[in-house]
Amino acid sequence: MVAASAAPLQVALPAAAACVAAGSEHCAAVLLDGRIFTWGWGEHGMLGVGDTHSRWQPQGVAFGGESVGQCRVVACGAGFTVCA
Repeated sequence: MVAASAAPLQVALPAAAACVAAGSEHCAAVLLDGRIFTWGWGEHGMLGVGDTHSRWQPQGVAFGGESVGQCRVVACGAGFTVCA
């Protein structure tokens, strides 16, 4: 489980990350194969998983009917996540 910490924590992802971003209260990682995973505070829907619940384990994000989306780079801010 990933929780608030004053020290860095290792996050378990299903594969190696190509890009990692941190917003004010959530994070996202793009894996080498283009899959994107998010975790953290979800109040504004910024985790991209279809609701506003917080998730403390990385969750795969789906895009347009695909089981898990394809991304090259991700950015997080205060209340949003974007990928390209």
